[in-house]
Amino acid sequence: MSLAETQQRFCDFLRDAPGMPAGRVGTRTVAGLAIYHNAYRAQLRTTLGDLFERTWCYLGDDAFFAAAAVHIERCPPKSWTLDAYGDSFVDTLRALHPDDAEIAELAWIEWALRRAFSGPDAPPLPPQSLGTVDWDGAVLGLHPNLYLAPVTTNAAALWAGLAEGGTPPPAAALPGAAAILVWRDGLTPQFRTLAPDEMAVLEGVRCGTPFGQVCQAVFAGRDEDEAVASVGAMLAGWLRDGVIVSADAPENVADTPA
Repeated sequence: MSLAETQQRFCDFLRDAPGMPAGRVGTRTVAGLAIYHNAYRAQLRTTLGDLFERTWCYLGDDAFFAAAAVHIERCPPKSWTLDAYGDSFVDTLRALHPDDAEIAELAWIEWALRRAFSGPDAPPLPPQSLGTVDWDGAVLGLHPNLYLAPVTTNAAALWAGLAEGGTPPPAAALPGAAAILVWRDGLTPQFRTLAPDEMAVLEGVRCGTPFGQVCQAVFAGRDEDEAVASVGAMLAGWLRDGVIVSADAPENVADTPA
């Protein structure tokens, strides 16, 4: 058996614990393989606990470890770093708890904050350039550590309530549509809840549609003064938070090398 085949068999063993013929590894080492198998799962469970501390606290040991066991079975690590292992844990929680949406939404907030902290940096749009931007026609570049997702529950309040071992409020459905925006301000990950209009505008901006065109589509049929005030408040908030990193004319964006 080649070295590559031996390594693959060992990886298969760690993940699925199939029978490992004693003749392949020697009778004296068969018992030790079980230690490796258990240590592999224990390390991944510890990693998930570190990445999703508040979700663990919310679920409790039994439910969290049960979810971790399912995830470890279904989703072996694929990255060179265990910091990336939480990438699909939100999907696992959503599948395991379809009637408790707050669990997956709470986990998503935790994971997005983690990614925002460790992701690439980008300087915000400099204040001195604001007066030269044609906001109607500008294609806005958003911070690479920006994450956005719809929510249906008070997961944000749960996250805040669980901070430093606190007691979260009861889980509850939100009265209407909402979203969570996660970004990094300097070195500090942040998040806040968005109304549907702001989420729709951000989604359009992320697709590369000029800012004015997105706003016209989202606020079509609304009172003009209210729409202008809403757009102005959104833009001011994004600039304050450092969410916008560029504002270019469409032709400049098209000419930018990939």
